[in-house]
Amino acid sequence: MNAKDETNRCVKLREGLGPAMMLDLRTLAGEHWAFPYPYLIFSRYDKDTISMRFSSHSVIVKGRTLDTLYEAFLIQRVESIRAEDQRHDIGPETDPYVYSVEVRAIDDEVTSDS
Repeated sequence: MNAKDETNRCVKLREGLGPAMMLDLRTLAGEHWAFPYPYLIFSRYDKDTISMRFSSHSVIVKGRTLDTLYEAFLIQRVESIRAEDQRHDIGPETDPYVYSVEVRAIDDEVTSDS
């Protein structure tokens, strides 16, 4: 996965110097959420799920082959993550593919689910 790889529409990496300031999340339902990296409290990676906790919301990203996405996320190189319908997953198994982005308010009220 690299920043100029146009075959992977699920992930956009920062091309310039320095870290990304915001993480743009896009659900299957078409919602856009942006969270500033400085508000990130922790993240967890478990094979097909990346969980993140920001000061006001929790985020769950599900997909396959998320190793490189998680590593790029740790150094704030990920600018956006976009969920794509699993029917369109025709890329190589070695590329990350995101099929769900879920955003919830900290009080566990579901505000977006895809």
